[in-house]
This record gives sequence, structure tokens and C-alpha cells, in this order.
Amino acid sequence: MKKVILFVICLFVGLFVQAQIVGSYVSLTNDTTTDVETVYMVKDTPVPIQGNYTVGIELSGTNSSGTATVTAALQVSDDNTLWYNYGSSITLNNAGTVSNYAWALSESAFKYYRVRCISSGTGVTAIKGKLGLKNK
Repeated sequence: MKKVILFVICLFVGLFVQAQIVGSYVSLTNDTTTDVETVYMVKDTPVPIQGNYTVGIELSGTNSSGTATVTAALQVSDDNTLWYNYGSSITLNNAGTVSNYAWALSESAFKYYRVRCISSGTGVTAIKGKLGLKNK
């Protein structure tokens, strides 16, 4: 009986954790690049995506000072350890001219997603992002 109760509790916890992000967006860690720097936009507590969802990732930046150039690349992983670039990188901040960007993936083929932001030049760029899942 104890095993059945433990199984039911684990099942509800698993559903609750996944349900926190399905159908809505969760924030990625806000970060700032200064001069030449690489930062990673990730969820504070990464949870593997279980199931097949449409994945949306939004990224926005604010040029605080200088004329740094910041490129961003979507990265994917199945184990939250080995990361791979997915598609082409985009330019988020081009010498002080900032653009917003979003990725939409029709299928969640991977369990973990993050955005790698690489800054070059001189300047400060504040970056915000969010990730959302939608039922297919």
C-alpha cells in the first residue's frame, strides 16, 4: 500500500511540475552582457520537457551603454549537460540597435532549451527571455 501511495504522489508531483509551464510562459534568467562576455538564458530550475509540445522562446534586449554587438543562438540538450546549437544565430544588439526575437518550434524534440548570448565590442546589454509550451 505504501508503494501505491508513493507512486500516486510522484505521479501528481510530475504532472504538477510539467503543468506549471504548459499553456503559459515562464521567465528565463535575466542577465546582462558587459563588453566581451557569454551568458546563457535558462530556466532557474530546469525541468525536462516530457511529451510533444509546440515550444516558443522569446528574447528581448536593452542597450544600456556603448555599442556592443550581441548574437544569440538557440541551444538544445537531452541531458542538460551536452548542448548543441539549433539553427542559425541571430543578432540581438547590433552596435546599439536592439531587436526582439522569437523562436517557434512545432515539436519539442529535445528535453532542455537555452539561449547562448555572446557579446563583442564595448557596452552593456540587458537581456530578458521567456519560454512557453503549448499543447499540440
